[in-house]
Amino acid sequence: MIKEKDKHNGETFYIYMLNILACIAVISMHHNGKVHVFSNTLGWKQELVVEVVAYWAVPVFYMISGATLMNYRERYSTKVFLKKRFLKVGIPFIVWSALLLAKNIITGGYVLESPKGVKFVEGIINIRAQNVYWFFPVICGIYLIIPVLSLLKDNRKILWYIVMCIFVLTSVMPVICKWLHVQWYSGWKFPMDAAILYVVLGYLLSTENLNKKQRMVGYILGIVGALIRYLYTYFTSISLNDVNRDLFVYEYFPAVWLAVAVFVFFKTCSWERVKNSRWKKYIINAASCSFGIYLIHIPVMEFEQNILHFSQNIWWRSVGIVFTYIISLTVVGIMKKIPIVKYIVP
Repeated sequence: MIKEKDKHNGETFYIYMLNILACIAVISMHHNGKVHVFSNTLGWKQELVVEVVAYWAVPVFYMISGATLMNYRERYSTKVFLKKRFLKVGIPFIVWSALLLAKNIITGGYVLESPKGVKFVEGIINIRAQNVYWFFPVICGIYLIIPVLSLLKDNRKILWYIVMCIFVLTSVMPVICKWLHVQWYSGWKFPMDAAILYVVLGYLLSTENLNKKQRMVGYILGIVGALIRYLYTYFTSISLNDVNRDLFVYEYFPAVWLAVAVFVFFKTCSWERVKNSRWKKYIINAASCSFGIYLIHIPVMEFEQNILHFSQNIWWRSVGIVFTYIISLTVVGIMKKIPIVKYIVP
């Protein structure tokens, strides 16, 4: 979702591929959203598989931020950096939130209390227009701290120290204590948002050449993390007759391991054949639309369900993912060609 336009070389082409696949993974989780409503059926078990396998998407978007933006000082000033981020994220968020909130008010899905102007702004600030827009406050926080983190980019020991502190105190200890039925006081944490773990990891891994043994360890941990999350959620949910959401947390270690494994895998793969093929420009264009796709894919899904009357069956949970992505990509691609409108789908 976050990329720099000048990075088309072979070493960073994997960012485009990650960008596109992460966008599709997000859509796949939302197409399988009924996983949050327990039913001991084959459909629910399939949805849980998708939920687990695609869970790397949001963390990897954070990692892409670190990989592409930590060295922004080599290209422009902090003032320019913040201006570019506001134009890319701030304006689209405000406009789309206002449009969707207005739509919800008109259709009766949201009741606007008095004073209406204040409550309307409050609705935007508190992400009441669209639930998936929770991503924006997090990404804005990341943008605000990157000017600070960028000053540490050459001090890798300090960056690894940040990673280890957040990982131990936020990713590991709360989970272990939960499993041991020991209360964990949330005050024991590194004084940075957990998303920073992914930002720093993204930068470190993008600038680190891991050997084969290190990569294999990462892949194994990723698979183990996914298995732990699936099996734990499956068996405890069966026991509770309700969805156990203990591991539905992006900063917990199963998600961290999986995200790292996926990121390293894409970075390690050779994309030369793809980069030198006719598909290169289409891939770059598709990647540039990911942010816009994230903004509109839920309204597109609602259109498919309410207007086209798509049933939420196995086809919706599989082929429907591709259908939603293609429609969203097409709409965003068209909007990007329209003057003024293009600024709300950067």
